[in-house]
Amino acid sequence: MKLTSERRNGIKTGYWSSAKKDELVQKLGAIEDRAPWLLAAVCEDIRRHHPPADKEHDAACHSCPVNELVRLIGI
Repeated sequence: MKLTSERRNGIKTGYWSSAKKDELVQKLGAIEDRAPWLLAAVCEDIRRHHPPADKEHDAACHSCPVNELVRLIGI
């Protein structure tokens, strides 16, 4: 269930939600709590295919979308 929607009315930009504040806080809290572990698990899985000794490791790590998730979540 998605709790937010992009605002597209030409007056304001950003996101809005019809959800109650407590719902949003609980969902965000769970994401912030589990995200570091989940993202580390994804990176560990990728390292199996491109270990640090692999010449493609740095390129695979640099272009990985997990880095963008880390930036968005702020962890």
